[in-house]
Amino acid sequence: MIPAPQPPRSGRWAWILGLGLVLSAVGGAALLRLRAGAVPADRPPTVVLVVLDTVRADHVSACGYGRPTTPTLSSLVAQGAVLSCDAVAPASWTLPSHASFFTGLPPEEHGAHFVPLDAPNLLTSMQVRPLGPEPQTLAETYAARGYQTVLVSGNPVVGSATGLGRGFAQARTAESFAQLRRTRLLDALREELAAGAADHRQPLFLVLNLADAHEPWAPPPPDVGWLDGKAAPESRMSEVFQQQLSEEALAEHVLRMTNSYDYGVFQADQVLGEALALLQQEGWADTGMRLVVVSDHGQFLGEHGLVDHGRYLWEPNQRVFLLQAWLGPHAPTGEPAALPPEIPARYAHDLVLDGHLPATLDLATAAAWPDAYWQQLSAGRVGTSTSAAIWSGDEKLLWQDGQELRFDLHADPQELAPQALAPDHPLKARLDRLAARVEESAGGPVALSPELVQQLIAAGYMQAPGEEAGAAPGAGPPH
Repeated sequence: MIPAPQPPRSGRWAWILGLGLVLSAVGGAALLRLRAGAVPADRPPTVVLVVLDTVRADHVSACGYGRPTTPTLSSLVAQGAVLSCDAVAPASWTLPSHASFFTGLPPEEHGAHFVPLDAPNLLTSMQVRPLGPEPQTLAETYAARGYQTVLVSGNPVVGSATGLGRGFAQARTAESFAQLRRTRLLDALREELAAGAADHRQPLFLVLNLADAHEPWAPPPPDVGWLDGKAAPESRMSEVFQQQLSEEALAEHVLRMTNSYDYGVFQADQVLGEALALLQQEGWADTGMRLVVVSDHGQFLGEHGLVDHGRYLWEPNQRVFLLQAWLGPHAPTGEPAALPPEIPARYAHDLVLDGHLPATLDLATAAAWPDAYWQQLSAGRVGTSTSAAIWSGDEKLLWQDGQELRFDLHADPQELAPQALAPDHPLKARLDRLAARVEESAGGPVALSPELVQQLIAAGYMQAPGEEAGAAPGAGPPH
């Protein structure tokens, strides 16, 4: 495992990770190149946003998880990075959460999420509204500041077809979840840097989406001791829940699924470390690097009888981590600063943009809209319609299917004992307003571009025309 970058020992960023470590991180083939005079001393710092897709906080070893899933994050924390393990994802799946990271807006404001399926488009299984031309994205802001803007995403949703590629001069988005993982993603990063960020005199803004923890998972090697030798098959585990299984058989499947998921988290963390080493070797930390690492949502591993993610706002899907680090010389005063508990993960936008949080922090909120595929499969199940939630310390207020519930997360961390929300609760009026805005944002059907339809079909998010759903409740395409 390549350790995360070490603090500088002089005024200029030292590459001293060790020659062998750096060469290993970049594939062992590249030679270190001296850049004396090639990087102006006053070049603005590199800014990097990394999204570890589908990584829930309680499966992050840097947050106390018992398995060694995130040694790179742990190494960054040991070197001074600040970490929150109580961040709350703004939405339940990739598109609305990334749109919040890129714009700073909650999903009910930016509107990029599931919308109802219209009759003329019933041959597809879901419908989304891409991020519109407003508001300005991080990439557009950094382009206006004179930065070279690069996106490399292992998640097919994070690209131009969904509006998330707006502002990037160079972008590489996977066509399927298996296409850009591990060495293939690092190769894509090298290629995009060479093509779009070859001038080291200009600063760089880079966004990486590392989707190794997202299904379908590659089978872990048999010699990973902490996995107990049991792993899920390469197919999606949601298919398991279509079967009528005994309690014992279901527990075995959940164990295998958890092993495969944890190894996916570990792989994503490895790619993070190798990507940071590559950026160092290429000179992008020579004048300092602002790094923000966050997750867009979690993953259900059998909780509430669910697998996969999206559609619901239970804690395994919403509780994520947020990390901020400064790598290299000339660290700005006060950066990084401590991150408060229960922080809305959408504030990753502010940390990327300016290196600090707003003076006044809002309560964490989240919203979820069901896709039409799930609605068709889940008749009679609880939680199949639009939902909204507010977090305040150990208290969580949830509006779901017209019900308003309260949870004490300290006494009931698994959310198994909901309480009715009292009419005089101090946050009830706010939850009512949020629910109304979420419902309003659902809006009506929209026309999907052919490019977006093909991209979502290739990613497994939609069915091709003529296909039938053919699945049972509890299954569905991942988000």
